[in-house]
Amino acid sequence: MRLVVDSPAVQHVEQTWPEFRRDPRHLCFGLASDGVSPYVKNIDIYLEPLVEELQQLWDRVDDVYDGRTERIGRDRWFTLKGVLLWTMHDYPGYAQVSGFQTSGYAACPTCGPALPVARSSHLSKQVYMSYSTYLPMDDPLRGTGAERNNVAPPIPLDMNWWEQRWRDVEEGHIPAERVGLKRWSILHRLPYWKDLMIQHLLEPMHIEANVTKSLIKRIFGEKDGKPARRACEEFGVHPEAWIQVSDGGIESLPPAPWILTTEERKICKKRISEIRFPIGFGSCLRKGFEKDGPKWPSALKSHDYHILLQYVLPICLQGLGTQDLRDAICDLSVLMRWVCSKTIRIGEIDEKEFSSSRKTSQVPFSTRIHA
Repeated sequence: MRLVVDSPAVQHVEQTWPEFRRDPRHLCFGLASDGVSPYVKNIDIYLEPLVEELQQLWDRVDDVYDGRTERIGRDRWFTLKGVLLWTMHDYPGYAQVSGFQTSGYAACPTCGPALPVARSSHLSKQVYMSYSTYLPMDDPLRGTGAERNNVAPPIPLDMNWWEQRWRDVEEGHIPAERVGLKRWSILHRLPYWKDLMIQHLLEPMHIEANVTKSLIKRIFGEKDGKPARRACEEFGVHPEAWIQVSDGGIESLPPAPWILTTEERKICKKRISEIRFPIGFGSCLRKGFEKDGPKWPSALKSHDYHILLQYVLPICLQGLGTQDLRDAICDLSVLMRWVCSKTIRIGEIDEKEFSSSRKTSQVPFSTRIHA
């Protein structure tokens, strides 16, 4: 898959509405909402004129002039039709445009109420665990014996299911918070919206930047503390990092397997700050790693975190930390390079989805809690 027309979503549109396949002059749009800050968190007010114009395009616009296609045997005057393929945004923008919840107990519009989630009493926030649930049933990482996870993956929900749930909310049968809906998006006024294969795309750049920033702060011990250690004990993971109490009642934090030592942090920061990139590849990372100031590492841009995760961290962590930590970060780096690649083989998508569940389960536990 190199171009947009190679995606299964576009092929689905051409199969469902054959007029888009017969005449390539019909328009397919993508809506990007990056940088839009709606008043009172209600972006539907701003989208209403756009939706009206998209509705007119879907109903056909007659007598459109095309002066460049007569030489290939097409009429200059034709009837134009347009469709909105999808929207593109980061994760907070996903919640604003779609109306779905992206936090709390129903934070996944694909899983809905079936999302495996627990609340940490020590961190006062939800924790999304049970990553092995999304692996194939015969995968060895599901465990063995009494500890095996036999829960089947949640069935992906479509727009028809969400439409029925919203009707239940409007009729007062169930509260919107329990379903995972904040509101019913104005985009559903488009008659074809619920029939699209996928309605919303997530922009990987900002999501990758947030994950990388959280990961760096965890392995450098910036956000380590007693609440995170007590959360590990609460969920029964990383017993070597649980808080130890001496005979005198003094609590101490043992070295966590996901945190570098003081000397290792200095070595890693020095390696990162000394890297030089070819012109146009990336900016100098020294400004974010030469000091431990209050703004560290806020001096870096989103593209800097993109370069850090995909190319720099796997190299600069060589010989530092535990082997499991290095393997997890290297696997995550390979996964993100595949997601951001210009060419994707469609047959590899399912395989990468399964492998991403493996890689996410190996990322430091405190990163999965706070990210």
